[in-house]
Amino acid sequence: MKIIRIETWASTRVGFVRIETDSRHEGWGQLSPFNADLTAELLHRLLARRTLGTDPIDHEQLIEDLERHNHKFIGTFLYRALCGIDGALWDLRGKLEGKAVCELLGGTPDPMPVYASSMDRKRDAKGVVETLKPWRDACGARAFKIKIMQVNGRDVDVWPGRSEDLLQAMGTEFHDAALLIADANGGYSPDKAIEKSRLLRDCGFSLFEEPCHCQDIPGTARVNVEGVAPVCAGEQDYDLVRWQMIFDANAVAVAQPDLCYTGGLTRCLKIARMAEKAGIPVMPHASNRSMAMLYAMHLMRAIPNAADFLECGIEGDSGPGAPLEPPLRMVDGRVAFPEGPGWGIQVNPDALETFRRDHYRESRQA
Repeated sequence: MKIIRIETWASTRVGFVRIETDSRHEGWGQLSPFNADLTAELLHRLLARRTLGTDPIDHEQLIEDLERHNHKFIGTFLYRALCGIDGALWDLRGKLEGKAVCELLGGTPDPMPVYASSMDRKRDAKGVVETLKPWRDACGARAFKIKIMQVNGRDVDVWPGRSEDLLQAMGTEFHDAALLIADANGGYSPDKAIEKSRLLRDCGFSLFEEPCHCQDIPGTARVNVEGVAPVCAGEQDYDLVRWQMIFDANAVAVAQPDLCYTGGLTRCLKIARMAEKAGIPVMPHASNRSMAMLYAMHLMRAIPNAADFLECGIEGDSGPGAPLEPPLRMVDGRVAFPEGPGWGIQVNPDALETFRRDHYRESRQA
């Protein structure tokens, strides 16, 4: 069996990859969100040629070879493209063996406890709380994440006092939550983050996400060690060497790799094993209900050091008209795995009509 065709459908926000073999088996994966049309172009330019003609079953070796042969292009876009190929190959393997991806790794596709994650920085404290309450009351959410500060804001809030008001309002309304996370997206300097960690603790928050700029490992480590609210971080980090630096520096209490940013499940399993060796749980970044969330669900059901909850974005909905069927929905605070082998989903072709389509097959190798 060999791979004979690679197709992509991409918009600026998200893209999908379909791989076909000479036996007419297929697998679907997803490119990393954000500028996915550029990622798709890179996939066809740098990765497709070396993927065609290879054995899809030996895909872990293929992923290593694709990375090795593109050593001059190591960076975020390479891994954003690689995750689409990796995802499609895991899906194909699951379909060939009649198993869910996590079952291929010895896991079980049981429903996943999730936290309701809001990306909202436009509403005030009352508005954010009112947005989250239905997820508790109607969907059974027991854990929540909110956004504070400006993204990489250098100690500047969205408007004066918003973050403090929001932390206090969340602590009052959701005081009995199983988990509260405040995500600063790099908004604080280390000194200010250490100071604000006391407020997080006093308001009942369990985790302080990405308090400092994502490249500031020493500063983030200071917050994790000197602050009183444990740090979770790592969504921007795709390099395995940097991940080892993060663990060596004791920069996180909980690791948050994003499977799309890191190049897919194959590479993220390596990060999970590094975290396990360091005694650190893994709680992947998965801020939208797409295949990125499915990737994370299967990872967490296959590793021994999975955290208790997975992220579930509340803005937008992968419902009717979205590319994925069935949609991922929160019920009683959990999201069920789609039934079926591989990732268990189907990609709705009608929803891809407005996406840019391209393909790479044997005839284009010359």
